[in-house]
Amino acid sequence: MNRARRLFIGVRPWALPFYAITLVVGFLTYNVFTLSAKVVLALLIAVIGELFIHSATNVINDVYDFRRGIDDKEVASIRYHFAYDPEIGHLGAYRLSLTFLAVALALGLVVALLGRPLALLLGIIGAVMGYAYSGPPGLKYRALGDIPVMLAAVLLTLTGYYIASGELALRGSW
Repeated sequence: MNRARRLFIGVRPWALPFYAITLVVGFLTYNVFTLSAKVVLALLIAVIGELFIHSATNVINDVYDFRRGIDDKEVASIRYHFAYDPEIGHLGAYRLSLTFLAVALALGLVVALLGRPLALLLGIIGAVMGYAYSGPPGLKYRALGDIPVMLAAVLLTLTGYYIASGELALRGSW
């Protein structure tokens, strides 16, 4: 499998649409017919940033599952696993997740410059929740993993609405 395909499969693309859609749903709760092109651009950039945060979370999850012995070579035979790739390994996967987070941060800065500065903070909160899922404190290993998953959905809905409206409230236009 070539490097690009491994990268694509390794971030678990089948899991990525859920949160991106959640962000867009939050955006659509606002009266989208009154939005400027700049706000729509901010949404598109935010969606890409969210995909990078989610990808980083998926990769870091594999890293910590590897480190804790939860994922083994048998898991890697079922689906591609960065930690078991001899060219990447768990340290390379960890660095890859940090790279994804850095890209997301840069995209968050762009969204902030487009007039939605709190989107950067909301993205950082989301990234911390994603990391905490399997990285320290390892919420999923303490049967608490559903908490950041549910909170992320709420946070993304709120973020989408904020990007559309500039307000941190889900009032909608109904």
